[in-house]
This record gives sequence, structure tokens and C-alpha cells, in this order.
Amino acid sequence: MARSCEGFVRKSHVDWPVDRLRGFDSWVNEPPAHSELKTIRACIPRRRPMADLQWTTEAAEKLDLGWTFRPRGGASRNALHAG
Repeated sequence: MARSCEGFVRKSHVDWPVDRLRGFDSWVNEPPAHSELKTIRACIPRRRPMADLQWTTEAAEKLDLGWTFRPRGGASRNALHAG
């Protein structure tokens, strides 16, 4: 099926280079669980990869995204002068 918008035709489904897993469409359209939603909301603003901890850590190292795991801002002034 194609849609037309001001002369442009867009395919509604694109062929994938690999076979999709059985039930992929229903899985991807399910609303996320509360815990997943919390993770998604934490990852998006920090541009942090989202997956299990091992993969996320490895991906962050390879892509120089270690900063996405650290809290925003620097150390507080009190912490700098406490030592």
C-alpha cells in the first residue's frame, strides 16, 4: 500500500534485509511495561544506548558515550573543598 502526499509516494512497509521474528509487529506495537518506560525516559534525554547493562556498557565504550552514565553537571563545590 502506498500513500500520496503532494505528489510524493511513500511505501507503508519497507523490505527488511533479514527476516523479522515471528510476532514482531504485535511485540513492537505493545505499550512498554512501567519499568521499560522508566528506562526509556532516562535514556532518551541522555542519548544513552538502551539494552542490558553489559551491552550498554560495551556500546558506550565503543561509541565514546561514557558521559551518558555520569550525572549531569560537575562535582559540587562542597565536594571539591571537602577533601
